[in-house]
Amino acid sequence: MLIDPHVHTSEHSRCSSFSVFLGLPELCSRLKRGGIGGIVLTEHNATRTTDKMKQVQRMAGPKFRVLQGVEFGWKELREAGEWPGWEILVYGLDASVDAQELRSWGPTRCLEYTDKVGCANVVAHPFRYKKHRIDIDKLFSDFPIHAVERANGNCSREANKLAEAEHPKLPGIGGSDAHSCLAVGRVVTEVLDGVSSGREFAEAIRAGKVIPVRPFEEGGALWPSSPKEGR
Repeated sequence: MLIDPHVHTSEHSRCSSFSVFLGLPELCSRLKRGGIGGIVLTEHNATRTTDKMKQVQRMAGPKFRVLQGVEFGWKELREAGEWPGWEILVYGLDASVDAQELRSWGPTRCLEYTDKVGCANVVAHPFRYKKHRIDIDKLFSDFPIHAVERANGNCSREANKLAEAEHPKLPGIGGSDAHSCLAVGRVVTEVLDGVSSGREFAEAIRAGKVIPVRPFEEGGALWPSSPKEGR
């Protein structure tokens, strides 16, 4: 199963122009034609309620999965020089958990909690900014990180190559980091056993049953003619 695990929407991420309430069925049809079976909504420090996710899933239709994750960041700590600015994608968090409150605990306590409850903590675009490259080993030694986003649709080729080589024994995922409708699906992850929930996706990441699928054509086609192409 191919899934785009890094998508932002305008409802909860101000940096995005993509609304799940405008054209979602058409988007899902386009992705399905390219062999992509789902997306994960990963808003900045925010999650939707279970009822909201059910509403979104109904709009997407029964044959396309819309799952939920969250992208945690600590801008205020970065500005205070207490955090290099890394952002962490977390998958498998229960919808009843208040993401904003969890974020308020700070990186150490937050990520220790998500690790303890079985979530997958994935470092997003680790080399997008040069300042993130400083003390990158400290991130992996001091925090429970389960995987690396090795291919990101909003990163340079150089940044993605560095991410490919980082901690090679850890699983890797690929995501579009889409902030617009057209960007969804540019980079995806192959889940070897398929998934039907955010919890199952987290389990697949932690078990290493994921493969990042790179952009299929630089600045061009959004998907291959078969899932095996473009890796």
